[in-house]
Amino acid sequence: MVSLREREAELANEINVLQTTADLYAASASEGLALAEASAPVLAGLRGNVDAAPLDTAEASRTALQQSAAAALAAPAAVPVYERGQIDEKSLTSVGRALDDVRLAREALPELVADARQQRTQVVAAIQEFQMALAAVGAAIEAEAVKIVQTADAADSSYRSAVTDAAARVKATQQAGGDGLADMQSYVVAVDALRTENTRVLALRAEEDARTPSQPSTRNPSAGGSSPGSSPTVPGGSESTPSPSPSPSESNPLPSDPPSTEPTDPPVDPSEPPVDETIPDETP
Repeated sequence: MVSLREREAELANEINVLQTTADLYAASASEGLALAEASAPVLAGLRGNVDAAPLDTAEASRTALQQSAAAALAAPAAVPVYERGQIDEKSLTSVGRALDDVRLAREALPELVADARQQRTQVVAAIQEFQMALAAVGAAIEAEAVKIVQTADAADSSYRSAVTDAAARVKATQQAGGDGLADMQSYVVAVDALRTENTRVLALRAEEDARTPSQPSTRNPSAGGSSPGSSPTVPGGSESTPSPSPSPSESNPLPSDPPSTEPTDPPVDPSEPPVDETIPDETP
C-alpha cells in the first residue's frame, strides 16, 4: 500500500503536467482563432489603403491559422482521470492489480503529453507566422502613409498628421509584441477622413474658380492693336473718347480758291464815261 500510494502520487503529478499542456494547447488555439477572426475585417478594410502583396500573404496566413485553431478546439488533448477502485488493502493480489493499473496509466501519459505539445506547437507556429505577416503589413502601412499624405496635400495638416501618427503607432505596437490590429483600424479611419477632406477642399476650390469671372487679357496697342470693342489708350494709361465719324461732305470738301488779301476795284460800267483821276492844279 505504501508503494501504491507513492505510484499514485507520481501518476497525479504526471497527469497535472498533461493537464497543463492541454490547457496551454487550448489557450493557444483560442488565441489563434480569436486573432484570425478579429483580423479578417481589418485586413479587408486595408484594401486600397496599402500595397496588395503583403495583404494577400497575410490573408493566406490568417486562413491557415483559423483552420488550425478551429481543428485544435474541436479535438482537445485527452487527459485521463485516475481513480482507485475498491481493493483489499490486506490482499497482495488486490494491491498488485492496483499497482499494475497505476503503471499502465503512467505509461500512457508521455505519449499524450507529447501529442498535446506537438499540436500546440503547430498552433503557435501558425500564430507566429501570421504575426510576421501582420508585421509586413505594418511596414507597408508606414510606407503607404507617406505616399497618401503627399498626394492629399489640399487637406489641412491635422488630417495628414493623423495618418502618419496612426501608422507610427502600428509600428510601435508591433515592435512591443502586439499585433497592431487596433492601430490599423485607426489608420484606416484616418486615411478615409483625409481623403474625404481633401476631396471636399478640391471641390470648394473648383466651385470658387467657376464663380470667379475670367479677367480680359490686356495687349499693347502698338504691338497688335486693341481688342474688338475696346477704346484706344493714350499715353498715361487713360482712354480717349472716340470722335464721331465725319459725313462724306465733311470728309471730302470741294476745292476753293484761297482768299485774296489785296483790295479789289469795283466793277466798271462800260456805259459811263471814264473818270479823270488827274488832280487839278489849284495854283492861281
